[in-house]
Amino acid sequence: MEATLKNMMSAIKELHKDVQQIKVQLNNKTTQCIHGPAPQQFSLSIAQPEQLLPQQHVAPLIPAHTQYGAGLAQDEWSFNQSQALNERDYHHVRDQQSPPATQCAPIPSVSTKYRELSSDDINKARLTSVQDVLQRYPDLQTESKIGVLAVKVAREALFGDEILRRCTPRGRQDLPALPQAELNMLKTILYKLFPRYWSCPEEYEKKWATAQDAVAQACKRLRNKQV
Repeated sequence: MEATLKNMMSAIKELHKDVQQIKVQLNNKTTQCIHGPAPQQFSLSIAQPEQLLPQQHVAPLIPAHTQYGAGLAQDEWSFNQSQALNERDYHHVRDQQSPPATQCAPIPSVSTKYRELSSDDINKARLTSVQDVLQRYPDLQTESKIGVLAVKVAREALFGDEILRRCTPRGRQDLPALPQAELNMLKTILYKLFPRYWSCPEEYEKKWATAQDAVAQACKRLRNKQV
């Protein structure tokens, strides 16, 4: 009987030791979970921001328009409207973007009732390039001023005052139509200035109607000056 009790007491003591060891292990794990492992000691010399972050997450420290000029794709050019470059910079960047994947609808042929002036009648020696005109009038490259810009491009780069004075955009009984190849060119030039219409060219037709009407009024004013 005594031997049995001694064995039982010995087993209880061993069990008690095992329980204590388990408690210690649990306490150690709990401490690590709460406080985490001991911080590693390290030193860091002064570095540029590009060195402190992974390279792919560091934005180049150059202006947005420079990034685009270096070759950003059109879909990458959101240009972060929240950082809003001023309007002049916006036009500068927009002029350098990729051309639209879609094209605006061509102007229908002139009615057989009217005569179309030949492109050969345009005195190109007196005209400047379209790019020069656009660079000269960046403030006109907005939707609200599309008519004014259309007249500037028509007078200075595509037709000249003499041709505009002799014609109307689409012709009428007593006056020929402007050369339609150049009129189509004007329509395309303006279309490329307004990216929001690239996904829905049919919406651009309303703007083009405004621009064409402005050219018609310019033709009329030039004729009246001649009288």
